[in-house]
Amino acid sequence: MIAGNKKVLYLSYDGMSDHIGQSQVLPYLIASSEKGMKFHVLSFEKKQNEHKIADIQSLLDRNDITWFKIKFNQGGDLSKVYDYIKFFVSAFYVCLKYRYDVVHCRSYTASNIGLLLHYILGRKIIFDKRDFWIDAKIETGRINPDSSFTHNLVNKFLRFFERRLFLHANHIVSLTERAKEVVLQKYPSRKPEDITVIPCCVDLKLFDQERVDQAKLTSLKSELGLDGNFVLGYVGSIGSTYMIPKLFECFKAIQKEVPQAKLLFLVNNDKEEVYKVAEASQVPKESLVVTSASRSAMPLHIALIDMGIFFITPTFAKQATSPTKLFEMLAMNKPIITNTGVGDAEKIFSDLQCGYLLNNFTEEEYQQVAEWVKKNMTGKQFNLSCYSLEFGAQKYFEVYQKV
Repeated sequence: MIAGNKKVLYLSYDGMSDHIGQSQVLPYLIASSEKGMKFHVLSFEKKQNEHKIADIQSLLDRNDITWFKIKFNQGGDLSKVYDYIKFFVSAFYVCLKYRYDVVHCRSYTASNIGLLLHYILGRKIIFDKRDFWIDAKIETGRINPDSSFTHNLVNKFLRFFERRLFLHANHIVSLTERAKEVVLQKYPSRKPEDITVIPCCVDLKLFDQERVDQAKLTSLKSELGLDGNFVLGYVGSIGSTYMIPKLFECFKAIQKEVPQAKLLFLVNNDKEEVYKVAEASQVPKESLVVTSASRSAMPLHIALIDMGIFFITPTFAKQATSPTKLFEMLAMNKPIITNTGVGDAEKIFSDLQCGYLLNNFTEEEYQQVAEWVKKNMTGKQFNLSCYSLEFGAQKYFEVYQKV
């Protein structure tokens, strides 16, 4: 059977109505469906996203993609167990009914279900692993094997599935070259051709500085009180992983060199938390603007920014991270300040010459950043051909051909 005629079941515990589903799943599925692939999607959808469902359903219908929705349970550990059961039963049923050629599993939760389908029904599976999920949970304290018998049991259960996924998946997709190297070292029976690296990619038609409505941009800049300011921008979620206190320390150093600097947060979770951390870091509220934007409005908001800034804790799990925000801001011609030790950051910054990479979080390093900012306050275009949606979609299509 040629790849263009293959029927694929796409499993995702993330919803298509979530930001990640809209930016990092749907565009690839639509692009691959245009090449003749036939997709069915099984995903969990949250109650707070109900208002988005109709538009997404219409989009998928226009592209002949079938969508099966499961209600996401808000709750503790028992609700997650219930979700697992619903996920397996639903996936098992549609696999029997539609006899898919391939099951594409996004991240670990979906991949555990896919592995069972592989063993029971003989379906070929793609382990699209994203980050090192179990290690990320341990690093953030969500799983602590030493804290209790239950946590230790959960860790062993998940590691049991993880090992078999890396050994038995028909193909593996990694976000970074560094993570691919880790997997090949740990599982020497796997060959380099068994793993395809596809970073988080960006829709260059959506994130295009030239397409921004200048009248709307001028109005929004005035509305947010950013006229005459040099704007450093942060995009995405906040939390301990993103080292917001250290970001504020770096910002204070920059503001000493560039007094007109302001920090714009485009966040999709707790806005008040930003102000709380800023106060603790002695950053005045007048130096901040905190707002949010829908995906369609994100290019207009990023256009407000002169330079992007974000930090990510450089842990083992983060070797597998490919921040979507990085490429969205680069696509809008915004240089980036971030840190080493995360994904393929060193290679990306070396290839694109796209900003400043911190090696240490010290006063001396922050001062060097500030001096660099003062000398590099204008944006420039970056060649993102290897990080474009078209590039990513083609790589996924090639994976379907291999399996």
